[in-house]
Amino acid sequence: MQVSKYVRTVLTMTLASVLAFVLVACGPKPENEIKKVIDSTFATLKNAGEEDITSYFETEKDSFASYGVDLNEFLAHCFANLGYEVESVTVDESGEKATAELSITNIALSDAVDAALDEFSAWTASDEALTVYQEGGESALFQKLFELIYAQMDARKETTVTNKATLSFTKTEEGWEAVAPTEDDAFVAALFGGMDPSTL
Repeated sequence: MQVSKYVRTVLTMTLASVLAFVLVACGPKPENEIKKVIDSTFATLKNAGEEDITSYFETEKDSFASYGVDLNEFLAHCFANLGYEVESVTVDESGEKATAELSITNIALSDAVDAALDEFSAWTASDEALTVYQEGGESALFQKLFELIYAQMDARKETTVTNKATLSFTKTEEGWEAVAPTEDDAFVAALFGGMDPSTL
């Protein structure tokens, strides 16, 4: 069982989900409307533990389930400590494009996952691990692994990190829309506490 590869796959799917996660707002003052888009996006992510937000990630939901991971629970742990500040919004001369400079705070997700993998690796040599496997098979081991990951994430709420990021916007007929970032975008890395997606 390639545990590290399994976890990295789940993280990669989470990144893919966030890349497609954009909201739209419309109104008279561009700066204020763009801030509303940002506020709405972060509020939705941060409330993953209280509201079912998986409808935004419908195409990824089944993939997560196939790995035995509840998408809503995973997102809730990823973003429980998410915070942000909009430092500035700049609209270009055409009035059709804009950028927002953000400071994004979260736990260092990759550190939490690495610590959980180390803990899991040590645990697999125990009699308890053998019993868990005999009684529940591979799925029970994965359940244990994610219990450790969630515990590591929850334990790091006092040790968040802040990263700078830029989010681009385009004006459409419906209003201002965030341009979906690429997987190596600083915005995506900042959402996960500075995680470098290329390491997945």
